[in-house]
Amino acid sequence: MSLIRLIKTKNRCFDRFLEEAQRFIDLAGQGDFSGIDRLQQRRDLILRAISLCDRKINEEVVNLAPSERTEALLTSIRELLKLQDQKFSEITQADARISRFLEQEQNRLSAEVSQSKQSMSHMKKFKSTWVAQAGGELDEKL
Repeated sequence: MSLIRLIKTKNRCFDRFLEEAQRFIDLAGQGDFSGIDRLQQRRDLILRAISLCDRKINEEVVNLAPSERTEALLTSIRELLKLQDQKFSEITQADARISRFLEQEQNRLSAEVSQSKQSMSHMKKFKSTWVAQAGGELDEKL
C-alpha cells in the first residue's frame, strides 16, 4: 500500500472517530447517555485501526527508496498531515463537549442521590415518630 493511501486511510479513521463522538453528543444533548458503551467500543476499534495504520506507515517510510522521496510526495504528505491536525483538533473539541455532558450528568445524578438520601432520612424520622405515636409497639406486645 502506498504511503499516501495509508495516510488517507488514517484520516478516514479520524473522520469515523469524530462521527462517533458527534453521534454521542447528539444523543447526550437530548439527555440520552445510553450510547456511552457503544462510543467506547467503537473508539477502541478505531484506535486499533489507527495504530495499525501507524505501523504500516512506519514500514512504508523505512522501505521508501531515496528516489521515491520526491518533493511532490513530501508536499502531498504535508497537506494530508495538516488535514490530520485539523481533524485531531475537531476531535479534541468534541471530547471536551462529551466531558462537559458527562460532568453535567454526573452532577445531576449526584444531586438526585443526595436528595433521595435526604428524603429517606426524613421519612425514617417521620415513620419512627409516627409508629410510636400510633401505638405500633402495642401490636408487637400482643
